Amino acid sequence: MAGGEGTRLRPLTSNRPKPMVPIANKPVLKHTFETLLSFGFKKFILTLHYMPMVVEKYFGNGSSIGAEVSYSIEDRPMGTAGGVKSAIEMYGVEEGTILVWSGDVLSYFDVSDMLDFHKDKGSILTIASTKIDNPVEFGVLVFDDEYRVKRLQEKPSYSEVSSLWINCGIYILEPEAYNQIPPGKSYDFSKDLIPQLISEGEPVYIYPLKGYWNDIGTPLNYLQANIDVLNRRAGMLKPAGLEYEPGIWVEDPDVINNIHLTPPVAIGGGSTISSDASIGPSSVLGRNVSVGDGVSISRSIIWDSSVIGAYSRIDGSIICESCILGESVLCNPGVVVGDRCRIGKHSVIRSSIRIWPERLVDSYSIVSSDIRWGIRWYSTLFTVEGVTGAVNVEVTPDFAAKLGLAIGSWLNIGGRVAVARDNSTISRMIKRSLVSGLLAAGIDVENLTVTPLPLLNSYIPRYKLDGGVYVSAPAHAPGHIVIKVLDRHGVEIGGSERRAIDEILFKESFRRVKPEDIGELTYPTGFMEEYVDDLLARSSIGSLRGIKLVVNAVEGSTSAILPILLDRLDADVFLLGVRSVRSTKTKGILEEVEATSRVVRSINADLGFIFDCSGSRILVVDDEGIPLQSELTLGMLAYYLAEIGSIGNVVLSSCIPESIYNYISNLGYNVMRCKRDPSALLRSIIDSKAVFGGDETGRICISRLTPFFDSIASMLVMLELLSKHRISSIRRQIPLKYKVDGSVELPRRSMSRVIARLREELGDYDAPGIEGLKIIEGDAYISIVPSLEEPKILLYVESENPEIAKSILRRYEDIVKLIVSSEG
Repeated sequence: MAGGEGTRLRPLTSNRPKPMVPIANKPVLKHTFETLLSFGFKKFILTLHYMPMVVEKYFGNGSSIGAEVSYSIEDRPMGTAGGVKSAIEMYGVEEGTILVWSGDVLSYFDVSDMLDFHKDKGSILTIASTKIDNPVEFGVLVFDDEYRVKRLQEKPSYSEVSSLWINCGIYILEPEAYNQIPPGKSYDFSKDLIPQLISEGEPVYIYPLKGYWNDIGTPLNYLQANIDVLNRRAGMLKPAGLEYEPGIWVEDPDVINNIHLTPPVAIGGGSTISSDASIGPSSVLGRNVSVGDGVSISRSIIWDSSVIGAYSRIDGSIICESCILGESVLCNPGVVVGDRCRIGKHSVIRSSIRIWPERLVDSYSIVSSDIRWGIRWYSTLFTVEGVTGAVNVEVTPDFAAKLGLAIGSWLNIGGRVAVARDNSTISRMIKRSLVSGLLAAGIDVENLTVTPLPLLNSYIPRYKLDGGVYVSAPAHAPGHIVIKVLDRHGVEIGGSERRAIDEILFKESFRRVKPEDIGELTYPTGFMEEYVDDLLARSSIGSLRGIKLVVNAVEGSTSAILPILLDRLDADVFLLGVRSVRSTKTKGILEEVEATSRVVRSINADLGFIFDCSGSRILVVDDEGIPLQSELTLGMLAYYLAEIGSIGNVVLSSCIPESIYNYISNLGYNVMRCKRDPSALLRSIIDSKAVFGGDETGRICISRLTPFFDSIASMLVMLELLSKHRISSIRRQIPLKYKVDGSVELPRRSMSRVIARLREELGDYDAPGIEGLKIIEGDAYISIVPSLEEPKILLYVESENPEIAKSILRRYEDIVKLIVSSEG
């Protein structure tokens, strides 16, 4: 019986059936064949279901092992007995004694003695049985003094255990037994056939197994089975290869020249091991394994074609096939790394962690929980946008609770934070889990429920809280979540705070408080009205009577506050996308822009606004229905603020086009560039006491209204401008060149070298705040910067001529690709 999936053994069995996992460089099933061949068995029928091609490809017709092997493949699970019945019928076995062996257990005992026992007892079904201390995961056998089975308890609870003798999954059957298995039906030995035969009074016996047996049902049992074979505790089962020296088994003796081995060990053929590496004791290296300088491997199993980087330490771990571990990786006891994983250098994988196949772990990571659903484990939680990831894959409710615990542990016990979200059900689920973690760490939580991020920003310092957390599910990235952590000023936390929370989470050094110190959860009211009152008091909006506006909340968190604000204005407002709960099928941002532009044109509106889901970004549509690029909106704000005499510092993202940078400078502002990180940009605006600042994505901060990126405040200032000018007339005054962009992917490890090479070969002009390279060709500006989120080089070209811009972009993409390929 070789059809088992080995669910409890995953990720070892993610890409192979359980009988094919290697024990001391041989599949379990090959050990079984060698055992049975030694007792004279020559013909075998394998019942297969899960990944049958893996077994068939390895054993073929059995000639390579000196046996005759046939296959019975089940298209649906038939149960243990049902699968045997199908094989019996397929190959015409109508009479005679048969031996049934569970192919996913590792065992060695005197099979001929079991056959003699079976005949002596006159049994029609004999069950190999062994005694263990904890039998609740197995079928338990109760028998009399003659070993005749009285009953079988399948996986009893502790209170039901009547015996410590278990069913080992190895049977001898007579025709009187196997002919009672119904054909074409799912039927099980333990649940169906054995209880049936016992109830009918048929002679069913146990055979007390005198030898070795291990069901290898868990990674710990699997590791122990390898160690047992190496240490000669598994009967006559042996590792692959020859015993070159006592306790040292090799397939290629040249592999072990001048290397330090501590027996017992088994080394597969084609492996390369550095002379100062240390292997053993009780370790197995598969075929074509590469082991670097200074590596230490003990009580561990390394499967075929894996690479262990220099100075790594592997202790009590299982590294599956074709994995690559960087230098100085530490795998603690109980670690399992699935096939084809990549573990970055200097990473630490904590005890008993399982990593599913084809996962990536960033360098310098501390892996503190299983990586099952996510593709990647990052060395730091935080990206420039906050903590981000796919919902129920990378950001799960249990992860959110741990993050809440980490944030709460970073704050002082008894601290107060505000928590808010956008109006998606995904955000609600994640936020509730996060709140539970905060409360468990002894933090009082003020739950603002559905609230725009800018309101949370201002709420924190207004009420003198210690921080805040905002959870949103961006409409432009379906299925993803963004979690922002704010400090006591309402600003996103910086590098040192992020690292502190990282460390708490990855080390799981959470603060556990007494029951009486668990935080309290409250639901404040009236804060939205206070926010609107404050904004309107700071703004200078003239009369909007006769003005038509189109306002699109895109089913985001501004749905909660826009009706309150717009009721206070005397404009004629056409309101779109206001919902208390976001629908599951939201439009993309381009569809929202097109819809808003259409309405602006159809009703001859004076202005249109589109908000993002968190309320921190805004897009503007002018009176001709033309969507304005965010850079144009910044230029318009600069024009208006200069007109009313509000001149001073301005902070712009380094990716704002040179034409806009020069336009704003020519208005009399002191324009400063800042890197693209929104947290750094906002802090620079605050620290420099800038009049305003912003980036190319629609984030705008206007300091006299609020010191945060606030789409509602931006709308109010645009309405101030509208009360004096037609927006389209201002648009025509602002020079904006044609802009194109592209990207080139590259290994993350090569990013710094490639940027340095580009600067060396292309040159650039140096100015404060510029990221990457800035190159001038005639009237064209070329920006080459590393992506903040992905392993990519981003290229931006602006020029008066669209065709020239596209041509320059293609040329520089080719240059970057050439340098990337030369750097490897």
